[in-house]
Amino acid sequence: RGRRVSAGESRISVLLVDDHAVVRAGYRRLLEGSAGIEVTGEAADVEAALLLVAAQRPDVVVLDLSMPSGSGLEVLRRLNSQPDAPRVLMFSMYEDPVYAEQSLKAGARGYLTKAGGPSELVDAVRSVARGETWLDPRIARVLALRGLAAPAPAGSQLSTREAEVLLCMEIRSVRAWGLGLGAGGARRAKRQRPLASWRGAPPRSFRIRD
Repeated sequence: RGRRVSAGESRISVLLVDDHAVVRAGYRRLLEGSAGIEVTGEAADVEAALLLVAAQRPDVVVLDLSMPSGSGLEVLRRLNSQPDAPRVLMFSMYEDPVYAEQSLKAGARGYLTKAGGPSELVDAVRSVARGETWLDPRIARVLALRGLAAPAPAGSQLSTREAEVLLCMEIRSVRAWGLGLGAGGARRAKRQRPLASWRGAPPRSFRIRD
């Protein structure tokens, strides 16, 4: 059985799941350079992630929302069907609140976008390991403002499965748009083509205890 980190514990085991090796290497250096965090493994696809979770029982899984072999929402559902599932922090390029809402609805403990600074990832991992809910401050601001208006946007009413289908469509659109631009152009296409852009939030973090 996997262990759970309490306030008195100092070491957090983390599994990184992202299909880009260079990206994983950067996250590993960042997290392992932070006190009390140990990266115990890396996975590039859905099946490898599930096998490593079963073998290592990490405290926190940092999970990319979009991977060629399947969406992070699929991994999240399969993890949560297991007993004593690890806590999951979704880490994604997508800043649309729909994905954050559906990730939390599917059982993620946190949602952080890759637009954030390095310290945000470290803080989010620690917060999720403590059992808190972490929401990217840029998205939290949008959701807070949305709560002041009515009715809610149609996207917020999507089911988890509908959001997953929407994500797959967006990934295909990004790849098609980036075709012929080269690797660097495709990466820029990903950053420039989220469903909606929500920037300009103040540098604050939002944590919610159970």
